[in-house]
Amino acid sequence: MNIAFFIILSSILLVLVEVLKRKSVISNDLSRRLAHIWAGAINIVAPLFVSHVAIIIVNVLFAGLLLVGRNTDYFSSIQTTHRKTYGDVYFPLGIIVAAVVLLPDNVTAFQYGVAIMGISDALAGFVGERWGRKAVSIFNNPKTLLGALVFYVSSLVITFILVPQFLPVVFILPLILTIVEFFLVFGLDNLILPIVAGLLFFNFF
Repeated sequence: MNIAFFIILSSILLVLVEVLKRKSVISNDLSRRLAHIWAGAINIVAPLFVSHVAIIIVNVLFAGLLLVGRNTDYFSSIQTTHRKTYGDVYFPLGIIVAAVVLLPDNVTAFQYGVAIMGISDALAGFVGERWGRKAVSIFNNPKTLLGALVFYVSSLVITFILVPQFLPVVFILPLILTIVEFFLVFGLDNLILPIVAGLLFFNFF
């Protein structure tokens, strides 16, 4: 995978979900979560094929593109939300910082951080917003207990995949991250989670 192919892969689903959302095939919430997971998945496997410098460069490009795009409707599938947030821009910025701190030496820790942010956070947000009943307002940002539970379970599965051992820390680390995520608002979870999760993984394992 060279850097051009990395950019193409990173763009494919972004364009696809935008088309599907504009044609009302999928909801705005689903389109944002799909793009979230896809971008996370691409960056999870990226260190196996491209340099950390390429990962940083591509994410810098996307961060700039998304920031400029906030004044247009070109990326409505990932930028339309009822909450005040810069989560779309924070997403690549979080990956950039995690890559600077953890790569190229700690690939698994980087992958863990991106997976927590790209997968666990997306699943928790989607399930919590759609089916969550009991919500807690954090600076006028609703957080549901169901979403927190989904985040914990998803993070636990990811931890088990990367550390297939029944150690106490395997259960504790997802709990710490669930608490951290619960109090992050305005899209800051996309910026903070990959860094915190990656560093905690590095120190615990």
